[in-house]
Amino acid sequence: MKLKNYLIIFTLFLVLMCCVNAINASPNDKLDMNVLELDSSVDYISISNEEQASSENNEVIGIAVDSEDTELAASNSNTSQKSVNGADVGTFTDLKKLIESSKDEVSLSKNYTFNRGVDKDLTFGIVISKPIKIYGNGVTINGDSNARIFQIDADDVTITEINLINGREDMFGGAIYWSGKGGVIEKSNLTHNIARSGGAIFVKNGGVLINNNRFESNYANNRGGAIMVVGYHTSITNNLFKDNHALRYDPAVHYQSFAMIDKYDGNDFINNTKIVLGGGSDSDSTNHAISNEQKSVSSNKYSKIVVSSNNKEMPINNNQLTLDILNKIFNQDFTNGFLLVYIDGKLVFNGTTTSDLTLIICNLLALLAGQHEISVEFTGNDGKTNSYKENIILEE
Repeated sequence: MKLKNYLIIFTLFLVLMCCVNAINASPNDKLDMNVLELDSSVDYISISNEEQASSENNEVIGIAVDSEDTELAASNSNTSQKSVNGADVGTFTDLKKLIESSKDEVSLSKNYTFNRGVDKDLTFGIVISKPIKIYGNGVTINGDSNARIFQIDADDVTITEINLINGREDMFGGAIYWSGKGGVIEKSNLTHNIARSGGAIFVKNGGVLINNNRFESNYANNRGGAIMVVGYHTSITNNLFKDNHALRYDPAVHYQSFAMIDKYDGNDFINNTKIVLGGGSDSDSTNHAISNEQKSVSSNKYSKIVVSSNNKEMPINNNQLTLDILNKIFNQDFTNGFLLVYIDGKLVFNGTTTSDLTLIICNLLALLAGQHEISVEFTGNDGKTNSYKENIILEE
């Protein structure tokens, strides 16, 4: 009986243990599954979000890159450029077409820059072959240190209110080579232009008015850091010349003869320098002496010339040195022969003389008041050439 009772109790115990294990196992297993499902779900969502974010980022970046590439491609194909503020910048080719398509005047509304890709045939400058007025309205034309800006072949061309920068030419006129007559440039800035002679402007045939401009930081490796003039009836008035340089002669303005200049007054000169090569050789790079050009040019009329050696005074009219005055300075007769006259080393007269004593040798208004050296070479009818030199003082 006892044995039977023990068996029943043992059996019930086993059944109870099995039930407990079943109950314990079932929730744990279900929890683990839920956890796995949750983990799996979280992992999936996390991956999905990362992939989506990455995809979205890639799309944004892709659009930005594609857009930029498209703009650059369009820029190159359309031969135009974009400035920092997004404004259009045209090429020299664009400006050439605009000028050619205009009748007698053109008003500029955007900047232009030399583009080596499309402007390769315009390194000598945009040719202006008809009378025209160019109103710059303050825009900038940039030679990019690779090209001259304008080659003006036509007469009566006017340029106003424009910035001409970074023009470059191996020979004459970094910004402008002006062979047309009767032209005008005014209210403009010419900056950082370079040439062999006439760093900014080279005037070939004269009749040009250069008025109320600013010439700054232009350079010539020979003469005329800002301007070189070889044509008659040129007027240079009311301009500012600042920080222009020439390797040899005249850091601001060089003219072949004073007789070429009709008016030369109201100009201001600040810190223009020339480099004089030592050793008497153009190729000598030693012993460079820097000299500052005088600050301003007098516009007052001169009343007399005083010969330094004997204090002899000679009244003059209209600021003109005539053949009569020249004869009196040297106490010589320079009529009926061939005459060369130099003032401060510059040739101011080169020609044949007659008995006309009113012959104008040069206009003295282009000179500063004070002392100057004048030298003469004269060949008479006998074929003999004699040289003379004297110091004179211009007094107002």
